[in-house]
Amino acid sequence: FVSFWDDRTMAENPTVQLHVLIVGGGIAGLAAARALKKCGHRVEVFERSHFANEVGAAVSISPNGTKVLRELDFDFAKGGGVNQRYIHTYDAITFAKISEYDYGDLEETCGATIEAMHRRDLHAALWDLALQNDGPSDAPAVKLHTGVKITKIDVESAKIELEDGSVFEGDLLIGADGLRSQIFRFLLPTEAIVNDPETSGMRLHNIRVMYDIEDQTTGPKLRCVWYECRNGEVQNLAGLYRGDRYETKEEDFGHPAPKDKFLEIFSSFNPKLRHIFEKADEIIYWRIYERLPLPTFIYSKTLLIGDAGHPMTPFTAQGATQALEDAGALLGLFKNISSKEQLSQRLEMYERVRWDAESVGAGTCAVIGEGCIGAGGVEGEGDEVIRRGRGVIIGIMFLMSARKCFGKNFLECLQLKRGMQIGLSTQVRD
Repeated sequence: FVSFWDDRTMAENPTVQLHVLIVGGGIAGLAAARALKKCGHRVEVFERSHFANEVGAAVSISPNGTKVLRELDFDFAKGGGVNQRYIHTYDAITFAKISEYDYGDLEETCGATIEAMHRRDLHAALWDLALQNDGPSDAPAVKLHTGVKITKIDVESAKIELEDGSVFEGDLLIGADGLRSQIFRFLLPTEAIVNDPETSGMRLHNIRVMYDIEDQTTGPKLRCVWYECRNGEVQNLAGLYRGDRYETKEEDFGHPAPKDKFLEIFSSFNPKLRHIFEKADEIIYWRIYERLPLPTFIYSKTLLIGDAGHPMTPFTAQGATQALEDAGALLGLFKNISSKEQLSQRLEMYERVRWDAESVGAGTCAVIGEGCIGAGGVEGEGDEVIRRGRGVIIGIMFLMSARKCFGKNFLECLQLKRGMQIGLSTQVRD
């Protein structure tokens, strides 16, 4: 397999162009589209929305994801990325600092940093990359179909049919249409905090800090995660609670939430924090889903990526990051295809590369999530889970970027990562 990434072999065997259909134009779909275009393939993306009211808050991208973004030629300045060097944990009632994590050595050890971005900015930048007419001369810009509804899918022949009767058939069909993702999220302009005398001193003094704020009283835990994005112009806040604590209807998710309900749930928090919450113009419900790992991501000529294949809870900054890793794997594996008959082999290699990573990653997220908003019990137990879990994040996830994961060393790096996953995941489950 190593010969697939040898530069001389690539020169002798130019890539055969595949026609790839991607269902879903979110982060996973657009990143995959950009990666496959860089490999020289013809790509079409089908998205049911018009992106006129793109919904979402901020997102943290770990080094294993930022490394992929660099390979996709992502412009971090244009994307408004904020380097997250520190994570501080505070008591929600007293606002006393509990712990501090410094990730200042990530560039040296992992080859990249943690970047916080507004989801819309990340999405817009990936959209622009997909539409760029660069890369191999025979690879056209990605074609985006928005506002379309797919009525039929044939995974055996990589064929889809739209509501208007249009039929599209490709060599490969990629499902990137996600999984509907209980969490309150809202964004505030930084000025709203800075210009208020009651809260001006609470603004993050170093934009590279992420606040992790927790209510350590007994019973189901409450947490608030707070960090800056869009070059420090916007504050992202997410309040997390167990879904069985307050009744919420299924149809509420993805829609504005009553502010008084949010304030009721987080009434135990420090008054200054609640004052910041009151400044939110709009608060959105989000549900956090867990799902057991799928037995496979591949179905004949169809591949599942992102949340469609491996939904992640948001406790390790790996949701969007793992979607980007999917794109990184496609970028490494779908170059130098000398015939379409090699497609099934490359898909099998993708499965070998990604299944362990996604399964262990999802399990780690679930373990840390239980520590974050679990039912409580043993004093300090949740914090210990989080502490151990963060060590595993560094070990499993971030260190993929410690090697050059593209080109000749791609498989070597992935073998290293798989070995780390097996050892460290055992430690988490002990």
